[in-house]
Amino acid sequence: MSRNGSRLQPTRRFDVAGYVAAHLAELARVSDDAKDRDSKLRTFCRLFAERAFRRPLTDAEKKQLVDRQFEGGADLNQAVKRVVIRVMMSPEFLYPGVQRRPRWIRSGISLGAGAMGFTSG
Repeated sequence: MSRNGSRLQPTRRFDVAGYVAAHLAELARVSDDAKDRDSKLRTFCRLFAERAFRRPLTDAEKKQLVDRQFEGGADLNQAVKRVVIRVMMSPEFLYPGVQRRPRWIRSGISLGAGAMGFTSG
């Protein structure tokens, strides 16, 4: 990857998030004063993530990527921007088709090394 490409990539994520926020009414098909705006924006964010990942979200991903951003009475536009940025920074988006290993498998390597006496220090 070129120096310019790697340097500009984070900026592009923010550009996309800004575009989505600026066109949210059209993209999510919900007006700013709609009573069900929160639920429609959550649905939009879930669909955005599913399309980006090219697969349905797991329940854990729905909570982590979407629902957590809307907690605590967060500004809805900011919550959507955070979802877009998190999705675009995730390995599932950046490396399609690559499955992330569960945390217990990754930590099992270090646990096994410690049990075998291969510790540092």
